[in-house]
Amino acid sequence: MRNVVDKVCGLVNRIYGGAALLLLAVLTGAMAVQVFTRYVLGSSLSGTEELGRYCFIWMTMLGASICVSTDSHAAVTILNDNLKGKIKGGHKITVDFMILACAVLLFVQGIRMASMTTRQLTPTLHIPMSVIYCSLPAGAFGIILNGLNNLLKRIAGPGRTEEITAAEEGEQGGERGKR
Repeated sequence: MRNVVDKVCGLVNRIYGGAALLLLAVLTGAMAVQVFTRYVLGSSLSGTEELGRYCFIWMTMLGASICVSTDSHAAVTILNDNLKGKIKGGHKITVDFMILACAVLLFVQGIRMASMTTRQLTPTLHIPMSVIYCSLPAGAFGIILNGLNNLLKRIAGPGRTEEITAAEEGEQGGERGKR
């Protein structure tokens, strides 16, 4: 089970990372065109600022998911740094549950916002606002997936994670041998 969740998280994170990289390239290009047209040609090209803003929104949501997978998201760690042993582990599990709760709320409300804005168009690019709001459930999906993976790892414990992975690989090998 854990091995499957790890593989799914890895795949989702690679997709999200590639998409975020592509969005960063588009954002950089749009801002370069904006600066060039404004300061060299004397007149801004319409839509570049809006395109950059929407790329940044999507990139942020996809990046948040990747940050949860590596525990590199923003955190105040003063309490966790001063805890020891099982209490520290319990605190990390509690934080993982809170991240999951917020991500589920973000997912549900993001879907709600996206469905409410299907007919509303962006001012310059004239794309549905729901495309922008879909970044919320997309990012929240990744956060939920990575949060569950982190939670499974923490509950299993540091030594148990390797044992569980080895046992699962052994079971899969046994199942293949029976076929």
